[in-house]
Amino acid sequence: CISTDDIGAIVQNITGIDPWDGQNYLNYYTGTPRARLVEDLCAYHTALTNPINALVRMHLDKAAPLTIEGYALYPKDISEFPADQVGRVWLVADKNVLKKRLLQNKAFFKNAADKRAFAENFLYRSLWHNKSIYEQCQFFNQPFVMVGEDDDYEAINGQVAEILLDS
Repeated sequence: CISTDDIGAIVQNITGIDPWDGQNYLNYYTGTPRARLVEDLCAYHTALTNPINALVRMHLDKAAPLTIEGYALYPKDISEFPADQVGRVWLVADKNVLKKRLLQNKAFFKNAADKRAFAENFLYRSLWHNKSIYEQCQFFNQPFVMVGEDDDYEAINGQVAEILLDS
């Protein structure tokens, strides 16, 4: 299993792409206009697409299992791979899940100069990204699990396993 965060760290090291535009994440989310947050997010994910696809191809060529998890992957990025060769399932969070998760993790933004601006911008970007994943799942007819506020890990895991076993 490899995380898209790990792949991103490798790509950042090699290419110099910086998802936070040379700032720490607190300043970046606090002071960056929302349209720019979305532009930067899209540019970062575009930079990850080819390395992720190369990794998938390498594993397909060797018939070696691979699990990639993470939020930095879009359905469109792997739509070229046949579903019978590359299983996939997406987690799409209810709006309240993302908001609750952020507000419960006060340590994540406790040092922000403007906590409200940070939280609002971070949540805006997260909701935009989440909606994009949902819309792409619909467009590319890819399976997803809608994660609700009251869903527990076992229930989500069971739904994911069921989708993967049926594919």
